[in-house]
Amino acid sequence: MTSAKPPKVTPALAALVNTTKQLQQQEQLVGLLPPLISYSTDALGMAFVWLAIYNERGKQLIGQGGITPVGEVGLLKQKIPLVPGSLLDQVLMQRKPISLPSLKEEPRLGEWRDAAVRLGIQGAVIYPIVRHRHPLGVLMLGSTTWGETLRGDDLAHMTLLMSVLGAEVERLTATKPSSDPPQASVPVVGHDDPIHHLLQEASRANTLGQRIEALLLALHQFCQPQRTSLFWRDLEQPLYRRRSYTLGKPMGRESQRQPLAITQQELGGCYAALAGGQTVSVSDMQSVVSSTAPLRLMQMLNCRALVATPFSWAPR
Repeated sequence: MTSAKPPKVTPALAALVNTTKQLQQQEQLVGLLPPLISYSTDALGMAFVWLAIYNERGKQLIGQGGITPVGEVGLLKQKIPLVPGSLLDQVLMQRKPISLPSLKEEPRLGEWRDAAVRLGIQGAVIYPIVRHRHPLGVLMLGSTTWGETLRGDDLAHMTLLMSVLGAEVERLTATKPSSDPPQASVPVVGHDDPIHHLLQEASRANTLGQRIEALLLALHQFCQPQRTSLFWRDLEQPLYRRRSYTLGKPMGRESQRQPLAITQQELGGCYAALAGGQTVSVSDMQSVVSSTAPLRLMQMLNCRALVATPFSWAPR
């Protein structure tokens, strides 16, 4: 019996996993900054990072800190009023990131536009921190060069990172109950060693199907995407059918009645990468211009970004 080699883990993906693990270990909001800054500067090459929490009652963003090309400045921890129609207000209300070729040329950023001129910040991207469609804050990243700040895999990696960040901001800003927490009815992925936990859950299952379901659930809980799906190859046809899935929220009845299937041809240019054992990551920005993006699959799943990884048995 021969098993196929596991997919290669790139340094960028390893850095992402390590950062999410560090975020999940924090006990205070300020503790989120060091791993975010480290990932943004080392993995993404950013020179500017700003984390702010949304105060819904006061209609303002409360800066938690960050870094700039010239070090820390007072604006990083100031309270920024949200003006209707401003870019920060737009990002929060629409819950969609915005990429800017030059921060200092954006008139709707108020104080940050003036600061960008002084600090030499140009290309930037503003991400909303969201949990269950509820805005919690923003994360702004920037560089000293003009143009797009993130491309390729970095866009998809940031989508996953923001999903984890949203969960952790919600956890750290929620009011903690005084009573002991109830026991979970489903296995929860431990933060200390997620890989060990995945293997442990799989070993407890009696059948291959149960092992797959346990791994799928554990993977979904650790990465915290909107959904995690497993597609199984149909040996009689050049099709991949969705065998099972895990969702962050219940699925509509109509969606449950419609099994998804996609052909090898519809997978487009990413099929060759998956067949070679590579992990493929696609963001909403990248999918518009990339010929390798599985547009049909993204339409079927109704997603703006995805990460897909293959698994195989023997030669198949």
